[in-house]
Amino acid sequence: MNLTHPCFGFQTFTLYFTFMSILKINSLSMAFGGQEVFQGISEQINKGDHIGLVGPNGAGKTTLLRLITRDLEPVNGHIGAPSELSIGYLPQRQEFLPEQTVYQEVFAGLGELASVKDELHRLEEKIRDAEESSNNSSSPDTRTEGGEDKTSLARLFAAYADLTDRYELLGGSTAEARISATLDGLGIPRRLWHSRMETLSGGERNMVGLARILISDHDLMLLDEPGNHLDFSGLEWLESYLSSSPKAYIIVSHNRYMLDRVCGRIWELDRGKMEDYTGNYSDYRHEKLTRQLAQESAFKRAQKDIARLNFNIQRLKSWASVYDNPKLAKTAKQFERRVEKLEKVEKPTGDGRKLLFRFLEKPPQGKIALEAKHYRKQFDGSPPLLDNINFLITQGERVAFIGDNGTGKSSLIKDVIEHGSWENPNLRTGKSVSVAYFSQLGENLELKVSVVEETMRLTRLLKGDAANLLHRFLFTRDDLDKRVEVLSGGETARLQLAVLMHSGAGMLLLDEPTNHLDINSREAVEDALEEYPGTLIIVSHDRYFLNKLADRILHFTPPDIHPYDGNFSDFWKKHRHKYQAARKTGHGHLAFRRSRDSDAFSDGDSGKKKKTGRKRRKFDSNRFREIENEIHRLENVRPEVEAEMAKLQAKGKTTRARSRHRRLEEIDVKMKELYREWVVLGEKKKKW
Repeated sequence: MNLTHPCFGFQTFTLYFTFMSILKINSLSMAFGGQEVFQGISEQINKGDHIGLVGPNGAGKTTLLRLITRDLEPVNGHIGAPSELSIGYLPQRQEFLPEQTVYQEVFAGLGELASVKDELHRLEEKIRDAEESSNNSSSPDTRTEGGEDKTSLARLFAAYADLTDRYELLGGSTAEARISATLDGLGIPRRLWHSRMETLSGGERNMVGLARILISDHDLMLLDEPGNHLDFSGLEWLESYLSSSPKAYIIVSHNRYMLDRVCGRIWELDRGKMEDYTGNYSDYRHEKLTRQLAQESAFKRAQKDIARLNFNIQRLKSWASVYDNPKLAKTAKQFERRVEKLEKVEKPTGDGRKLLFRFLEKPPQGKIALEAKHYRKQFDGSPPLLDNINFLITQGERVAFIGDNGTGKSSLIKDVIEHGSWENPNLRTGKSVSVAYFSQLGENLELKVSVVEETMRLTRLLKGDAANLLHRFLFTRDDLDKRVEVLSGGETARLQLAVLMHSGAGMLLLDEPTNHLDINSREAVEDALEEYPGTLIIVSHDRYFLNKLADRILHFTPPDIHPYDGNFSDFWKKHRHKYQAARKTGHGHLAFRRSRDSDAFSDGDSGKKKKTGRKRRKFDSNRFREIENEIHRLENVRPEVEAEMAKLQAKGKTTRARSRHRRLEEIDVKMKELYREWVVLGEKKKKW
């Protein structure tokens, strides 16, 4: 029922808003082992609220979700909610019945509908048994018994009919379509739908758990990192689903792009306090900065007033003493009372513990950062993963490697680390360029040594200097003696970043550098990399990170790599439909290649292709059209690059401006080549 419809009138409209709140958090406090997590939190969740819960790692975000679900009991305060409120919780680690199939597990999320379906199956078995019993009761001696069987069978049929009606009323006729759409949307391959849960990876199980929550009828969903393990298409589908959902939900996520798309409120939990912001993540960041600036201004004014009053107090006291003047002493006392009554303005705290670092300041010389010529990547006994790859990355460029898992992004980066050099004709790195590598899995780290010893090994610093470096990356004194193998994902990432920062390298190869970092740390890394004058090559699924740092895309569709000028959003607008089509076929990048190749022939049928094959070798209409499209694209890209170069020059970022200038030169060269080929094909077209 739509209670907001005009026909319900004013009274119903008022009633609707009276009952709009579905959950209230009142003065909630929580502690573990005497260590306070948060204190005195009070908030309200309304119907349809889409809330993003953010804060540094360890701030208590997951703890708050578990308190809402009653998995934990608070130290003080309480949570009020109607008894009939249904809450669905997606933890980061899922628990399942191992013998269930994927489809069964998701169907179980339909609650009563799943129970009704199970009962229908049981009735079907009873009816089958009753029919067999009735057929066997055909002799004259069992006539009465057979009559009872028929009566029992009639009752079973009646019960089955009633339950079928209930199943339809609950939406059973559309349930399978809803489940299929959800599993497809999240990118769970159809070949897994009837696999047992125990055979799935941890990431696949989390995706199944997410699907189960989404198709449920819960009034409130609590989603802890729901975007983990989803590809770009899966994330886009999830964001579209959540942004249009009428259900209330709280999302804990480090995915700022998602928080921008699906949230209308942001709760920030930090240092034991909760702040409520209206709007999405970008609105929250803007409002938070505004509040911080206002707080700083108010604090400075208050300190200035206090300093002025204290100065006057001391001067009055001094005069009162020198001139033995009780009146001046009384005035000084009045001033002291004024200081005591002044409203206390807290000192602004900023973002708490935050990474503090800057990368290389002087750019390397030369034009080439990385050049691939006829590069080939092949593993033993397999077809080439990448074949005849050619591209040029110039000094100061920021390039993102985009592609499905297994398309060769990390393999190429590792080859650059192991084999790239000025003398290598296939993978040439700049003559004066030193290279540093952030490994997604931390393979370059020694696991059995302490954090400070590993830092000393990789940086060649003395122990004291290594400890100071680690402190800037939020490692405490106690952390220094930890063995590397016991570090969390976030700690391992911070250790690698510390080593990278100290390296002074002219080219950074970053393979998923933000995976385990909280939002504050991600933004600190972005800020440092924005000022970095060297070359960046980034592999990441963090779309916010990619949009902020990457000016150019290299798209991996084995065995090819295709360049694209622009950031991730521009790239995704152009290629999203091909990605989605590829996912539906279940063949990933191979299907993407087929969909790309088929675009070239979309204007003709296969019969025509065969008949005109010989003529097409003389005039390739597809290539002619491709050239025209590429010329048109570059003509649009060129002014954008010029504008970027002008902005960078205005900001004094000369190194990045020079990289944009080199990009303009490359575009001009490419356009000349394309025009030359276009003229040649145009002559053939006239003859054809």
